[in-house]
Amino acid sequence: MRRALSAAALAALSAPTAAAASACCAGAGTPGFERLAMWEDLAGGVRTTFEHAVGTFDGRARFATDDAYAEQSLRAQAWGIARLHRDLSVEARVPWVTTHREAGDLEETAHGLGDAQLGLRWQALPTYGRLGLAVVGALTVPTGVTPEEADGPLGAGATGRGAFVPTLGLSAERAAGRVFLRLDAAVSAPLEVEVEGHTRRDGLFGQAAFVVGRPLDADFTVAGAARVLWQSDALRDGATLPDSASREVGISASVGYRATGPVTLQAAVEAPLPFDGLGMNRSALVAATLGVRAAL
Repeated sequence: MRRALSAAALAALSAPTAAAASACCAGAGTPGFERLAMWEDLAGGVRTTFEHAVGTFDGRARFATDDAYAEQSLRAQAWGIARLHRDLSVEARVPWVTTHREAGDLEETAHGLGDAQLGLRWQALPTYGRLGLAVVGALTVPTGVTPEEADGPLGAGATGRGAFVPTLGLSAERAAGRVFLRLDAAVSAPLEVEVEGHTRRDGLFGQAAFVVGRPLDADFTVAGAARVLWQSDALRDGATLPDSASREVGISASVGYRATGPVTLQAAVEAPLPFDGLGMNRSALVAATLGVRAAL
């Protein structure tokens, strides 16, 4: 997934029209928290995401390109979601990660299983009502290779965090005519791990995305989004690691095409905003995603 909505913001949303339910259901095929449309009981698919580093944000939030360093990654992810009850569904995701890095005369490519994720979604308010609101819980399982375990000088073999990561999020959706609006927000709290005799805890991680989309016809849906990511300082042996916090602001665009019956093709592009002050302590990665979603 990607701050809680205030009561005032919730109250500001008005009642839907008949077309609103159609627009909300179109939102099931766009990026963000996965969910089932009203008539679906089971859905799954595969997504492949290619990421390319176009620069970095340093600890003073300055953006710069670096011709001496290159990074690309390819993430293939299989996922599935099933309805357990009218308002409750369960989800699983398993990624395979390939990373290539170059720095000076060094070059490294590695691949492996990433961190798997299990999740539950409770649809507190139906999407065809005044406002659709869901509570999402997830647990990331450290099935990937940790940075400490990765071979090679550039760490390209790292495919996971190395810690269990519980996540709690909200997804609010509203349709206005044929346009749907969605706010996805989540906070993750990595658990402490012991590495080579020392304890380490990654910082609290938060993300939020505001999505605006519209079905163009019965088969095509387009959407755009603005997102923000942030992470607090990490801890080592209970002490804060200075200047380890990070943040990023980015935008994305996506399209979904119902190819045949229950099968939808998905495509998306995502990029950080490469301006000073809008990122910190992060690689600036431009991403392109292609996916297939099938439902029953």
